[in-house]
Amino acid sequence: MTVSLAALSALKNELGANINPVCAAGHSLGEYTALTAAGVVKFADSVRLVRDRGAFMQEAVPEGVGSMAALLGAKAEDVKNLCESIAPDGEISPANFNSPGQIVISGLSEYIDKAITQAKNFGAKRAVKLSVSAPFHSKYMKSAAEKLRLEFGKISWNEANFDIIANFNAQPVKNPDIIRELLYKQTFSPVLWEESVLYMSDNLGVELFVELGAGEVISGLIKKCKKGANILSGGTPEKLEKIRESL
Repeated sequence: MTVSLAALSALKNELGANINPVCAAGHSLGEYTALTAAGVVKFADSVRLVRDRGAFMQEAVPEGVGSMAALLGAKAEDVKNLCESIAPDGEISPANFNSPGQIVISGLSEYIDKAITQAKNFGAKRAVKLSVSAPFHSKYMKSAAEKLRLEFGKISWNEANFDIIANFNAQPVKNPDIIRELLYKQTFSPVLWEESVLYMSDNLGVELFVELGAGEVISGLIKKCKKGANILSGGTPEKLEKIRESL
């Protein structure tokens, strides 16, 4: 989050603070970055929230009990069916709808392992267990969300300066009360990233996506979600210069 906001600050300096985005979105933890960029929460408060979020998530499930896996090449409906066939009580569930053919599932490790072995029967070309310490964006994060909600009440929240496309429902939001509720639900619900990208492009008319932060993972996902999308990334001085020239 800090790196992303530093990149945004550098870009503002390059452009003389002349940045007027149509909207912003962040993937999972990145949603806190987007909210900070939009003036919803102060930077210092956001840093504390993401620190607490990480601690609360780790406390929610003993290490090794939960895990996640990426299913490549499978359709969303097939992934849902896979999870339900192995774990009818929700021991595993979709966690990230990242792009067409890239869906992450999350839950108890023993069920994740079963899903990996059966993934090809449900249309997946590959199933890869992720190196994570907890089953993020699953029902097992509900206790972490409850603790976070208490922390939300300790800081000030402002109306967003521009639309934030929420992970929880892929819809625009500016109202701080609604933002808090969606951020609470985001902790234990799937990240609807593909839907978010399509909403920005198809409903808000976004013609240029700018990724600010370390790496270009989000840029890669956007390319898969929206064919032909115009995307720039700015995690280095050279890339920020290219964004400045383009804008």
